[in-house]
Parts: sequence; structure tokens; C-alpha cells
Amino acid sequence: MDILEYRTWIIFYLISFTALLWGVFLSTQGVLLWISLTLDIIVMGVNFGFLVGEIRTYRRKGQQLREVLKSDDHTSIITPVRDR
Repeated sequence: MDILEYRTWIIFYLISFTALLWGVFLSTQGVLLWISLTLDIIVMGVNFGFLVGEIRTYRRKGQQLREVLKSDDHTSIITPVRDR
């Protein structure tokens, strides 16, 4: 992950945390209960969706790396020395 990706995720999670805190505040005050619960469900759903997407991206990159390494084994310039 690049440093720019970290910055993006930090900003995203700060906004998400603020939205969750606002939803909790509204629900404890007893006003606009349905709006606060909807806001909480949306924020948690979006976070879960991003998490699943990141896991899929990580697995896909790992699979691509394994394929590249597998195809690279036969075309290597340096051959390993074997003990006799």
C-alpha cells in the first residue's frame, strides 16, 4: 500500500467514525431515531463492502504474483546448484 492510499483510508475512516458518533448521539437523545439507525447501517454496510473489496484485491494480487513466479521458474538465467 502506498502512503497516498493510507491517507485516503484515514480520511475515509475519520468521516465514517464521525457519522457513527453523530448517529449514536441522535439515538441517545431519542430524536430522529430512524435517521440515526439508517445512517449507522449505511456506514457499516459501506465499510463492510470496502473491506470485502480490499480482501478480494489482495487475493487477486497474490494469485497474479504466484502465476508470475510460476512462469518465471522455467526461464531463470541462474540455475540452482544441487548437492550430490
